[in-house]
Amino acid sequence: MLNKRKRVLIAITFTIIMIILTATTNIIEQYKSNENMILAVVWALTKNYKIRQIILIVAIFLYGKILLIKMSNLRSTLLQNFLALPIGISVGIIVSYVILFLNIPYVRWTVISLVILILVFAIFKGKERIEKHDIFETIEAMFYVVGLSCFATSGLPFLHLTEDSYYFISQYGQIIVNCAGLNADYCSKYMMWTGIGPALINSLAIMAGFETIYGIHHMLIISFVGIFVYSVYENILQIYNVKKQYFIR
Repeated sequence: MLNKRKRVLIAITFTIIMIILTATTNIIEQYKSNENMILAVVWALTKNYKIRQIILIVAIFLYGKILLIKMSNLRSTLLQNFLALPIGISVGIIVSYVILFLNIPYVRWTVISLVILILVFAIFKGKERIEKHDIFETIEAMFYVVGLSCFATSGLPFLHLTEDSYYFISQYGQIIVNCAGLNADYCSKYMMWTGIGPALINSLAIMAGFETIYGIHHMLIISFVGIFVYSVYENILQIYNVKKQYFIR
């Protein structure tokens, strides 16, 4: 087992490498954008999107991590880390559903207020206190999340965006935010075929000041793959222990 200092150094080193990688892709992207007037305009409008998306990912992860520490009995820190981002996003979507269906103005401050209210409730109603090892492991995990978020938003991971994806998710989420709620004028049957769940993820991004959520998608993929691999690993260990006990008998 590595001691705490080595673990933090490894996490910080990983984060620095990913930040350098993302900064390099940004420089290349800006250089290529300057060769075309349209791309230059797009770059000028979206150059801050990556950092905003990284900040939102880290904030959602930390939110989900605190909820899991305070409200769940999960002993595995690794599983908590994989679940934190999906849990945080799920809370945001559920809060959005409640606001929309109660016809409360769907704006940034109503969402933030309800999300914070849930967090405060979890802190006071959950475990009595957060242990020191929970704080250390959360800080260590956040370094990795920052690094992975940089990689996820760098443009290096493969991304395939179709017109349907833009219409049902990106544009739909933006319309909901711009109208501050659901409205029969734009909630046509065509837009409702997929439900508003995916669009609400993008609506959180719109409120955070950026439009595309490809970085969040990649981070969710990493989380779900991690959950799957961890579950398979735990099941293999259980099967192995059962067989071991059987042969010992």
